[in-house]
Amino acid sequence: MITVQGSVPYPPTARSAPIRALATNLQQLSQSLVEGGQQLSTTAQRALGTWAGEAASAYLSHTNQRARTVTMVGTALAKTAPVLQTLAAAIDSTSAAYSTAATAEHAARAGLPWTAPALAAAIAAQSAALAGLQAAGAACGGALVAIEAEIAAAQFLGVDKATLDGLKDAAGSIWGNVVDLVTTGDTDAAVSALDHTIDVIGLVSILAAATATGQAQRPRLTQQQQQLVDLGTGLSDTKNAVKPFVWTAEGAAAGLHHATHRYASQVHRRNGTVYTRWTVAGRGSSLGVTQQQAAAFAGRAHRWMRPVPALGATVDGAVQYMTDAGNTELTTTQRVNRTATATTVQGLTTWGGAAAGAKGGAVVGGMIGAVPGAVIGGVVGAIGGGLAGSSIGKWVKEELFAWNPGGAYR
Repeated sequence: MITVQGSVPYPPTARSAPIRALATNLQQLSQSLVEGGQQLSTTAQRALGTWAGEAASAYLSHTNQRARTVTMVGTALAKTAPVLQTLAAAIDSTSAAYSTAATAEHAARAGLPWTAPALAAAIAAQSAALAGLQAAGAACGGALVAIEAEIAAAQFLGVDKATLDGLKDAAGSIWGNVVDLVTTGDTDAAVSALDHTIDVIGLVSILAAATATGQAQRPRLTQQQQQLVDLGTGLSDTKNAVKPFVWTAEGAAAGLHHATHRYASQVHRRNGTVYTRWTVAGRGSSLGVTQQQAAAFAGRAHRWMRPVPALGATVDGAVQYMTDAGNTELTTTQRVNRTATATTVQGLTTWGGAAAGAKGGAVVGGMIGAVPGAVIGGVVGAIGGGLAGSSIGKWVKEELFAWNPGGAYR
C-alpha cells in the first residue's frame, strides 16, 4: 500500500493483504473439493456391496462422473492461489517503488529549478511503478479467466445442465468483473467479487455431491423395474446396431430411385415393344443390374421402409419408458410425457434426417458419378442424415426434459 501520492495517480485501494488472504482461502477450498471428490468415489464403491444390475452400474458411472467433476473444480481452483500471490507480490513491490518515487518528487519540487532532472526522474519512476502494477493486474486477470474457463468446463461435465447453467453464467460474469477491477487497481472490489465466485463454485460442488448422494439413497428397484431397465438398455443397443443397415438400405433405394428416372431412356422397337434401359452416360450397367431390376428393387424397398419411421419412433419411446422405470421419483404422468416426447421428437427426427440425407445425397452423388454415384451418395447421405437427425432429436429431447415446463418431465 502506498504511503504518499505523487503526480502520477496510483490506485489507493491496491492492497496486497486481502489478495493474500483470498489466496489462502481458495487453497483451502480447493483441497476440500478434491477430498470431497475422493469421498464420493468411495461412497459409490461401497454402495455396490448391496446393489447389483444395470441400475447399479449406471449409478456407479454417474457418481464417479460427479466425483471427477468435483475433483476437477478443486484442481483448477488450486491454480488461483499462486496467481493471486504473484499479484500480491507485485502490489507490494510497485507500491514501495511508487512511494519512494513520490517522496522524491515532493523533495525535488522544493528545490526547483535546480532539481528539475530529479523531479523528472521521480515522475518517470512513478509511471514505471504504475505500469508494473497494471501489467501484473492484466496478467492476473488473464490467468483468472483461463482458470474460470477450466472450472466452467469441469462444472458442465457430469453435472445437470439445467441446474447449473445459471450458476456457471453467474460465475463467468463475476470473474469478468474481477478482471476489470484488478486491472484498475481496486483490489477490495476484486476480492469481494472473488468471494462471491467462491460461493458459486462451492454451491456447484455441493449440488454435484448432493445429487450423487441422492442417487445412493434411492430405494432399491423391484425385480420388475430392474428387468425393464435392463431390457431397455438391451433394446437401445440393438437399435443402435441395426440403424446403420436400415439407413444403408434406405440410401441405396433412394439412389436407385433417383437414377432410374434421371439416367434411363425408353427404347422403341420396330415391332412396337417399348422398354427402358440405362443411358450410356449413366453407367448404370456397372452396377450389374438393369434399369428394370433397379426400379423393381427401389419400389420394393420403398414399400418395406414405409413402416420403419413409426417402428423406429416406437422403439425410442419404449426405450425411454423402460429406462425411466429405474427412476422412482417420476410420476406416471411424467413417464408418459417423456415417452411421448422421445417417440415424436427423437424417433421421428432420426428417420427424417436419414430420409432427407438419402435424397440429397443421391442427387449430389449423381452429379458426380451418375448411377453409381447416386447410389453411393444416397447411402452416405442416409447415414450422415440419420446420425445428424439422431443427435438433433436427442438434443431437443434433453433440452425439453431440462426445461421441464410445468413439471411435465421430472
